[in-house]
Amino acid sequence: MPRVIEVTEDDIAYAESILLSEGEIFDEERREFISNWKTIDLQAVPGSGKTTALLAKLLIIDRKLPFEDGSGVLVISHTNAAIDEIKERIQKHCSHLFSEPNFIGTIQSFVDKFIAIPFYNNKYKGKVFRIDDDTYKRAHHVPRLAQAWMRNQGQDAMSVLVKIKLQADGTLAPLPTRFPNPETDTAQAILSLKKDIREKGYLSFEEAFILAFEALDIYPAITRLLRERFKFVFIDEVQDMDTNQYLILERLFFEPGVTDCIFQRIGDKNQSIFNNTDSANNAWRDRDEVLELNGSHRLTQNLAEIIEPFGSQQIAIIGRRKHPDGRDINIKPHILLFSDDTVRDVIPKFAELVRGFQIAGEIPISLRNTYKAIGWTTQSEDGKVRLDSYYPAFSKGSRTPKLNCDTLDAYLCNTPNKERSLEPFKRNILDSLLHVLRLEGVSNETGKPYTKRSLLRFLEENFPDEYDDLRLKISEWSFSLAKGSRPLVLTSIQDYIPTFLTMFESTVDKCRTFIDTPFTGVPLFSVQTEVQPNLYRDPNGVAVEIATVHSAKGQTHTATLYLETDYQHQHRNGTAYESQRLADQFKGGAFADTRVYHRQSTKMMYVGLSRPTHLLCVAIHEDRFNAHITNVDPEKWEVIHIRP
Repeated sequence: MPRVIEVTEDDIAYAESILLSEGEIFDEERREFISNWKTIDLQAVPGSGKTTALLAKLLIIDRKLPFEDGSGVLVISHTNAAIDEIKERIQKHCSHLFSEPNFIGTIQSFVDKFIAIPFYNNKYKGKVFRIDDDTYKRAHHVPRLAQAWMRNQGQDAMSVLVKIKLQADGTLAPLPTRFPNPETDTAQAILSLKKDIREKGYLSFEEAFILAFEALDIYPAITRLLRERFKFVFIDEVQDMDTNQYLILERLFFEPGVTDCIFQRIGDKNQSIFNNTDSANNAWRDRDEVLELNGSHRLTQNLAEIIEPFGSQQIAIIGRRKHPDGRDINIKPHILLFSDDTVRDVIPKFAELVRGFQIAGEIPISLRNTYKAIGWTTQSEDGKVRLDSYYPAFSKGSRTPKLNCDTLDAYLCNTPNKERSLEPFKRNILDSLLHVLRLEGVSNETGKPYTKRSLLRFLEENFPDEYDDLRLKISEWSFSLAKGSRPLVLTSIQDYIPTFLTMFESTVDKCRTFIDTPFTGVPLFSVQTEVQPNLYRDPNGVAVEIATVHSAKGQTHTATLYLETDYQHQHRNGTAYESQRLADQFKGGAFADTRVYHRQSTKMMYVGLSRPTHLLCVAIHEDRFNAHITNVDPEKWEVIHIRP
């Protein structure tokens, strides 16, 4: 196998032809990363196209496979959604990458498959029944000798019990305050419970990592074998991994002078809003060589200048977004000042601004546009401003209404057309398969109907090849539905269902009518009457979705309204809102605070502020603005007072 892969102009052109629109090419920053085959870190600003650059590397490396020594490529991301995106965009163009000895999956699935499950099978002489937090929790009960202690834990007693894990040395951790002496009957009862759950094959995600580290300690050959198998390792979204996930990858694939693995980590330390108290950022140390993607194809230059000071790690952002005709987008970011009396007028004012910029030709009028109001915390209490303070109808659990259709064809017809992605099609296809299982009386190991999550996990663990095939089919079906090819998709799913049912030792019987009956009604979502608790629509037709910052991570909006909210109120100094903790950043000062909630606040704002392509607004209470910020640069910010 070549230690360095030679990337030719033909390779670059090939990747561009698949990944970019006609006439577009990779800029120099991305070309440098695509052509780099050393152990490096890539720090990428929002909207820089890092995922597309990674996909280009994978397309090119597929052209070089298989390697002579039989080794392969390891690609890991944090979520199944990210893995699905990789598969959707390039799998059909790859001849080798998506088959052994290569592996593309989440960090959890990698650790489970290659380390935790084999080690468990050997140590306990049995098979893992399920690796899942929910199933692991349901396996618990309160031991008789621990009942008195559990009563003292209050309402969260079962959560306290579940959080205690069985460690490699046979002890329990983490131990809650006033945990019984390890020699007491209470402690021994809990230890016995944990051992029994382990021996029955129930593992939480965290316990899978406990087993994996134990395996590496006992059998160093595992590390050597994995290094020999995977000579190229790519880890995306590193900032979202927790410490255990981060450390096990470092232990396996990074040992300078010992391993010859090419190990590339890709991410953005400024966007680590998940696992805030236990993120990889706490351990992430830069490699000797760090590449940066500074150019953002999402952000305008004036937005880039506003957002850059909010980075907990200082990295330059170059805004490259322009109008299609090459003109600069000259919309200043806006600060919307509200009072106690006008907090509910903030979102309508934002919609009014959007409409004004549409009329002025600064925001294009398109059905593809997305306008969102986002905030950190949701439910208000004790006078604290949160999302539902701005929009009382906000529902944290709001989702697209779940369908329960009478026929397979109806599931394919009734897709929410307000969403401009493949996700609603995927949801409906999975719902139709779940409906088939319910009709045939197929249930999971607890005797309950399958959910999307439990179905996919069952298939991934028991039928990995069929699982990958179904994922690919769902993507292809969804794409075809989006293109209007429903009859072909219907026929294809009808043909697939008998094969699907064989994995559950079932056949087409009670679901025959459901499968074969055509849909003749009016599609539910073709009419604009559905109730959407988290959608504000102004009289001019501007629709603003209200959501959390966490849900908006990775998204691109045409216009974004960031709503300041109370998080972890500090009674001593009264700081709870972003405008209080990050006043200097609003005035252009670089962030350099070490306090935990200040660091969390700046990451939250960095993610939230970096979503829009055209208009950014931030809502701040006028009292907090006057007390902490006041003199923002008028060349960079437009300040608007919302009057009653």
